[in-house]
Amino acid sequence: MSALHHAMIAKNRRPDIFTYQEIIRELCKRRMRHEGFRIFNDLKDRGYALDRVMYTTMIHGLCKMKWIGESQKFWFEMVHKGIVPNDYTYNAFIYGLCRIGN
Repeated sequence: MSALHHAMIAKNRRPDIFTYQEIIRELCKRRMRHEGFRIFNDLKDRGYALDRVMYTTMIHGLCKMKWIGESQKFWFEMVHKGIVPNDYTYNAFIYGLCRIGN
């Protein structure tokens, strides 16, 4: 995933937000949470418009790893920015709570 990302940048093919969503989803799936965080925060720093899908992707990935506290931080950040959670966001968070027995 990282090699593909770097290859795109090297060829002046700037990845769009959808590409980054897939990269973050795959990193979380592979339990590479720190790398997912880094990319997510880098996107915020570079001014990408992070939307509900991007936040839900991050929340879902964290919940799959049982990192409920971290996913909750993203939830509140998303809501604070005026992004309203949808059914997918709620399902991701409920899934995470069920994984830890709540």
